[in-house]
Amino acid sequence: TTRTGSSLLAQGPGGRAGPEISAVDWPRNTRQTCAAKRGPPQVRMATAALRGAPGVAANGGAKETPALTVSTLSKKSEVGIQTLIGDYVERGTNHGKKYFQKIQAIEGHEDIKVFMYYWDARDGVDFAGWWFGDQLGGTQVWARSPSHTSNPPRVGWKIPWDADKAELGALFVDPYKPSAKSPGVAATAKVAAKAAHPAKAAATLVGNKGHTVAPPGKGGPTSGAASSATAVAAQSASASERVQKAKEAVENAETAAHEAVNHAKELINSAEATEEELKQIQEMLQQQLSALVELPKTLMNDINEVKKGGWPAQPLVTELSRLIPKARTLQASLTTEITKTRGQLIQAQQKAANAKKQADLAEQRRAAEENDSKDLSESLPETLQLVSAAEDAVESVCSMADPLVADPPDDDGDTLKSLMDEIEKAAADAQNKIIEARKVTNAKLQAARKYTPAVQKTAVAEYSSQQQKLTEAQKRLNPYKTFRKEFRARVEARKAMADMNEKMDSAELEVEKASLMCSASDQGQMSEDEVGSAEKLILPAQHAITTALKTVELKLRLASEAMKTELNLIKDRGTGARKKLETIVATLRKQREGLTLQQMQTQAVEVADKAEQMLVKCQEAEMPFLKGIEVLPEEESKTAIGECEATAAQADKAVTEAKGFVRRKLSETAKMSKETSATVMAVLNEQLERAESVGKKVATFRKETTDRKTAALLSDVMDVLTRAENKVQALAKVCEPLASDDLENVSSQDLKEAVEKASAAEKEASAACLEARKCISSKSKESKVGDLTMAIAKLQGRLNTTQQEIAKQKKLAESGNKLIKGKAVMVEEEERIKEAEDEVEKVERLVNVAEGEELTDVAVQEMGTSVLHSQKALKSSLTCVQAHMPGAMPVVKAALQKLVDRSKSAQEKLNKVLVATKDQRERVLAEAYVKEGTKKTDEVEEALERVNKAELPFLKGLEFLPLNEATETIAESEAAAAAVQTAISEARNFVASKNLEVKQFREAVAKPAAEDFGKQSERINSVAAKLSQFKKDTEARKKTALIQEAAEKMTKIEEDVKSVEEAVEPFAKGDVDDMSTDDAFDLCQKLLQQFKDLYQKMDESRLLIASRLQDSKAAGQAETLQKLQTRLSEARSKTAKTKAIVSGREQAIVAKKLLSEAQDHVKQLDDAVQKATEACAPLVEHGGEEFLVVSSVQRLASAVRTYLGEKDLTVEDMFKQLAGDDEGSKVTEKSFVEFLEKLPETIGKEEITCTEDRRIAIFNHVDEEKAGTINFEKFKKMLAVTYVCKSSISLTEEFEIANSKTVGKIEPKDALEALGFPKVEAVTGMTRVQCKILSSGQTGFVTMLGNAGTVYLETVSAYET
Repeated sequence: TTRTGSSLLAQGPGGRAGPEISAVDWPRNTRQTCAAKRGPPQVRMATAALRGAPGVAANGGAKETPALTVSTLSKKSEVGIQTLIGDYVERGTNHGKKYFQKIQAIEGHEDIKVFMYYWDARDGVDFAGWWFGDQLGGTQVWARSPSHTSNPPRVGWKIPWDADKAELGALFVDPYKPSAKSPGVAATAKVAAKAAHPAKAAATLVGNKGHTVAPPGKGGPTSGAASSATAVAAQSASASERVQKAKEAVENAETAAHEAVNHAKELINSAEATEEELKQIQEMLQQQLSALVELPKTLMNDINEVKKGGWPAQPLVTELSRLIPKARTLQASLTTEITKTRGQLIQAQQKAANAKKQADLAEQRRAAEENDSKDLSESLPETLQLVSAAEDAVESVCSMADPLVADPPDDDGDTLKSLMDEIEKAAADAQNKIIEARKVTNAKLQAARKYTPAVQKTAVAEYSSQQQKLTEAQKRLNPYKTFRKEFRARVEARKAMADMNEKMDSAELEVEKASLMCSASDQGQMSEDEVGSAEKLILPAQHAITTALKTVELKLRLASEAMKTELNLIKDRGTGARKKLETIVATLRKQREGLTLQQMQTQAVEVADKAEQMLVKCQEAEMPFLKGIEVLPEEESKTAIGECEATAAQADKAVTEAKGFVRRKLSETAKMSKETSATVMAVLNEQLERAESVGKKVATFRKETTDRKTAALLSDVMDVLTRAENKVQALAKVCEPLASDDLENVSSQDLKEAVEKASAAEKEASAACLEARKCISSKSKESKVGDLTMAIAKLQGRLNTTQQEIAKQKKLAESGNKLIKGKAVMVEEEERIKEAEDEVEKVERLVNVAEGEELTDVAVQEMGTSVLHSQKALKSSLTCVQAHMPGAMPVVKAALQKLVDRSKSAQEKLNKVLVATKDQRERVLAEAYVKEGTKKTDEVEEALERVNKAELPFLKGLEFLPLNEATETIAESEAAAAAVQTAISEARNFVASKNLEVKQFREAVAKPAAEDFGKQSERINSVAAKLSQFKKDTEARKKTALIQEAAEKMTKIEEDVKSVEEAVEPFAKGDVDDMSTDDAFDLCQKLLQQFKDLYQKMDESRLLIASRLQDSKAAGQAETLQKLQTRLSEARSKTAKTKAIVSGREQAIVAKKLLSEAQDHVKQLDDAVQKATEACAPLVEHGGEEFLVVSSVQRLASAVRTYLGEKDLTVEDMFKQLAGDDEGSKVTEKSFVEFLEKLPETIGKEEITCTEDRRIAIFNHVDEEKAGTINFEKFKKMLAVTYVCKSSISLTEEFEIANSKTVGKIEPKDALEALGFPKVEAVTGMTRVQCKILSSGQTGFVTMLGNAGTVYLETVSAYET
């Protein structure tokens, strides 16, 4: 938003820029801008009065009922608010809500209208809500409410629209009430009243001096018009003069204010302004401000006076109103400058006070420093003199004692005693001087701490330096205070120091040798011999330095102060030598890494070269396929493909080995120093790229080989499939006529030929497809190779497409065949309908000939025959045609529909004939029905005669017929009875149906016919009774035959029992013992089968006899059945005895057979045990000692790794506990056995406790080379663990599985090397471990044990099978 003068330009709700007034300046700005445009208030009010009261529109007086009234309770007489209050009428809708227009116009600005409307959030939330503006979404807005209610809110209006908050009581929007006048209505009525009485209104006008102009007749001129004009002119001149003076006053105040402000700004911006000048300018600005404060009041008085001149003086009021904002602007400007001046004055006063205070403090500090410096200069020389005297005394003692210690006399004579006395006396004198100097120095130091900071710093430094000198002198003097007592010890210490120096010299010499050997590293990579020679010097140098330093440490514990100083110097030499040696070791380590990296580089190039050589062999192997021959001979193709597959496998192996080797070396290189490994890593990456490139080419070669192999294997399938496709193409060509759009116009003969050809072609194509499918299915079963399976799937897709095409062509042939059948039906049924129509015409002719006369019986019968034939033909034809219509083609369907219409028309004619000949037909039909019923009754009686003939064999007088004859006779009797039953049913149905039909005839015809039908029913019922008796007799004869059948079966069973008894004789006589086991077993099995069959026959007979006994009607045959039962029981008893003979022998035979088979199984088991014994020999030899030792090592390793994982330790940490800090150290058998003995207690795992012999065996197992010691590598190998994957699991980057990324997949049987120790993830409860996949070299974290107990990794054992 940019401020221009006293107004603001902002974006209105409609998107256009328009005037906007801030919350502070709005009232006066409204008066300034709007009043100038709209004219004096009196003019506006009068204009409103002329236009009419509320509800009177400005467009000619049409009455409108207001909807809302806007009012205010604000005590401010603001022109802007007055612009909005009034009555509002509804005009329409905007953005889904009603909008309203103010009825009262703005005086002087009738073209400006006031609208109250709603604006949605299309231009942003800040522009949404209810608005007061000059038009919908216009450029000028006065007030806003952020409410989104359906009607304008009553309160909450911000004036101006962007004010911080809504002023309470500023605007009220209420529904219009005719009984209550709004503020706008009251003002309008008042102005109208004044306009109606101009004399009275004139009497209220006030002139420039406050005089009242009297109305006519009350002291004024007699001429009302002249008097009024004179008064107005006089007042106008006085008001103009007042306005002119006000302008001059404002201009003078503005000039004076600008001058004062400019002078104040210059003085404030000047850094040299004094306090007095600032006070003066502040007083001057305050005076100007006081004058400006009074100026608006004066202007308001002038406005009130000028207003008394009425609406003619309104322009002058406007001019005066414009001066008020200017005066207020000047007032605000002066207020700002006064505030700045006041702040500047306060700063100047504070600055002056601070400057004076700082000057006083500086003077005090200067005086104090002078005094302190003088005191220091006077006291320091005394201290320096005393300290110097003490140092000289100590130096004198040392000068006297050192020659005596360096070259002691051989005996303790008087001379030595005298020298010692002098030394001790001099030492006591030096001690006194040190004490005196220290007392003085301490006192001076305490006094110096009270000096000023600058002098204090110098004094403390000087006195502290003197204290340090005294301390050093005291240290030098202390050994000589008891010189006599320590003389001999000092002499011995001197010799020991000489020996220590010699040892340290020797150690430094070893270090220097190693340093010289490593000097070749400055020129680049050392050779293997140089590195080896240097490494051989490291151990002696380390041993010498370690020994010397240990000796120094021991000496330091017991040495005196003087010796400690010299020993510390030697220790520093040793420490420096050790650091130098460590630098040499680091250099050799880098050189060793360099040699290792060179070896890696060479090996990586070799494996990459090998992979490329294998690729060349692959290219040579595929040469037979690159000769240009599309299909090689079968044998040559098979040989070439075999060579390609073999070379591809070798190439794959070489590529895998190359990539695995390079990746492992890259992993190892990453652990080395960057400066050493950078170049080699680049070479390794290059070789890895070579190997990967070869791998891609080999993969392409394998794919091509697979494609060639697939083509060779599927060549016969492709031939068969191609033939099938050709057959389908031939079928499509044959079916082309059937796909024609005008197929209905093709002749039936042509269609028939096309369908026949299509049928034949379809059979051939289907047969070819079937052959292809069989061939594909056979190949699919033979091969399980993935690529071949995909190729077969493609061929299967082609075959499916071919079969779909066959189905499509078959559908065309079926449509053609359907058209043929439709045409054939159409021709056939047309002939039948034509015949029926001829029969109907014939019937019509008969009726027409006998018109007026009664038809003869012959004519009626003839007519009946014709009607019957025609009805039958019409019904059959109609049924057939309607059956073919739903699926018929449109043309055929239309023709069939015509046939249906013809059939219905013929039936209608026939019905008319039947109605016309009803009486004659009923008579003739009744006679015919009776005649037919008599015929069917005769047939029933004839069928009964055939039944009588069928039972004649049973009527010869024989009590029992032979079984076969009886069975045949019974079957014939049952068939004859069934025929009679059928004839009876047909006759009864015919008589019953025709009897019902005849009853519908007239009585003269129906009654005789019904009597005849009754006689026929009696005859039929008589036959039915005879048939029922015959069925009973037949059933009895059938039961007798069943008993005969049971007797014959019983006889056959007795014969079988006798046969079995004869077959059992070898068992009864013992001849079976002489047979072989297999022959005896076979005979036994045969006899058992015979017994089984015999028992089955007995069970059948038993059931048959039992069923006969249960039949109550067989009571007369009970004795016969009892005899049969007795015979059956005897036969079963004999059979049981016979079987008992066999059973005794059978068990022995079966036992022999089982024993023979068991011996065979035992022999096989012995062979298996022998193989197992041979396989388990390593586990049982020497009492299984090796297996037990390995198991102990595995338990030990598992426990130690678990302990290290729990304590977050490494294998190196454990080895250091065993062998010391140096990883190059070696552990002896004794130390290792002691370590194993204490280990269970150390790690809290009592289960790994073992005997001393077992601990020694473990040491020997770990010490594979039998060197007698164990180094770090052997110890690490002992704790190494290899896992094998049991179930597929993923490999992740991090330990926490939730935040980790999967980097690979581990398949079952993959081997993994443990890089860390198993840990339990707290969140999931899974046990995870860091591993490396041995096949690919990938590293990451793997889940060993799932949270549900699933085992994914198991430890590999050397004795697992």
